[in-house]
Amino acid sequence: MVGKLSKKATLLLGITEEELFENIGNYFVEFVGSFGYGDVLALLGRQLRDFLNGLDNLHEYIKFSYPRIRAPSYFCCEETETGLVLLYRSKRKGLSYYTIGQLKSVAEKLYQLDLKIKVMKEEIIADSTEVSFKLEFDNRPADKRMTALIREEARLPAVSSALLYDIFPFLIIFGENMIAQTIGRSLMQIMPDLFGKKITDFFEMVRPMIPFTYKLILSARNNVFEILAIDRNPDAEDTIHSEIVQTFVSRDK
Repeated sequence: MVGKLSKKATLLLGITEEELFENIGNYFVEFVGSFGYGDVLALLGRQLRDFLNGLDNLHEYIKFSYPRIRAPSYFCCEETETGLVLLYRSKRKGLSYYTIGQLKSVAEKLYQLDLKIKVMKEEIIADSTEVSFKLEFDNRPADKRMTALIREEARLPAVSSALLYDIFPFLIIFGENMIAQTIGRSLMQIMPDLFGKKITDFFEMVRPMIPFTYKLILSARNNVFEILAIDRNPDAEDTIHSEIVQTFVSRDK
């Protein structure tokens, strides 16, 4: 249906399909802003890079209102003072330029930035569309007060590991080898075999849509991670197969 409508619209308006979807994405930001979501968008970060890193968290928040939403996933990499590379993955197809329109509109309206976007690569993998966008914008730190804030946080008292274990009963501590060195007391009751084993043998990454590796986890520390327990005994009647949303705590070997 969307494909047929877009073809008719491009003929009527005399523009390309890419221009049509980019304009729709631009208008969508204005549309959601009229319903109060503009304030939510503005809270995602002081800079555009912070906004992009928080997009997955925003979609998790929106799920409370729209539980059937099929949200895309975003991941930033290769960041420099002149921009970054944004990896976009979605179960829906044909929305690359729609996304470009949204990003340009947010950059202009919320951050007063002239954002240039180039599609570096687009491919279909399994049932997902994966796109690499090259974003060019002024990505230099805009607020030097953050340095003072970091110094102030450095003076805060240390928190004991015992307190963290009490706060996070499903905690997992692992190193570069991905072996679970410590797990929370509740997780120990549910999955006692996890301790001392590779967590990739017990869980698969759901969000963000990136390979489940130590290096990539460290590079996406601002994201909320969602992992899914792998069904290791499908014939058992009481097999546990549940989603666990938890902040990763990592340390060196």
